[in-house]
Amino acid sequence: MQRTYYFIRHAVPINDAGFFSISSFEADMLEGTDLSLSDIGKKQAREISETVRNLSVQYMVSSTLKRAVETAEIVAEKAGIIYKERFEELVELSMGAVPHRKFDLFKLFIKADFPKRTKRLFSAAMYQFMSIYYLLQWYRGKTRGGDTLQNIYQKTNSILKRLDDFPETRIAVVGHGYWIFFLALNVLGGARRHIPKLSFVKNCSITRIDSDGLGKYRLIYFAKTNV
Repeated sequence: MQRTYYFIRHAVPINDAGFFSISSFEADMLEGTDLSLSDIGKKQAREISETVRNLSVQYMVSSTLKRAVETAEIVAEKAGIIYKERFEELVELSMGAVPHRKFDLFKLFIKADFPKRTKRLFSAAMYQFMSIYYLLQWYRGKTRGGDTLQNIYQKTNSILKRLDDFPETRIAVVGHGYWIFFLALNVLGGARRHIPKLSFVKNCSITRIDSDGLGKYRLIYFAKTNV
């Protein structure tokens, strides 16, 4: 029996709602933050609930972190979906600490008296750049601490198996950016050549994975914002 899973990255939390903060980002990479949604994030979650309803989702689960729980609560309430379970295995992955210069030039730009729109655009670009930078450093073995690839795949495989055991066949999973990235990479076989295909995972984007219920999975689409 075909089963369909929709992996949704949580909405924007408080620390991402303003201008980019390198210190906050570094704490995130070490799993050091567990913040609630911002007003922007709550609006995002309300907006995506209609999409989730139209996907005929029957059940919803999430990670245990506040930003994922609050996103799931809003979407489940608005879309009329049952949401009861939260899994530790879905908690965001850690890329570890990256020894690098403190990006003083970027800090000066953020603090400079530029128009807010310019600074927000720069902050969004900086967040995406740093996400890719940390990922590449992790792959090169340049980070200290963090999850190993074996540990990451154990977590993603564990969640897929749990989902296969549910009686419902269309399930939404609210999780995190790196986690969804590695899930998709795992389903594609883990080869690094697939990495360029997996673009940045935006907040409230949806990744669809189909299962035959017997341990075979297929990536249907990745990080789409217009499903």
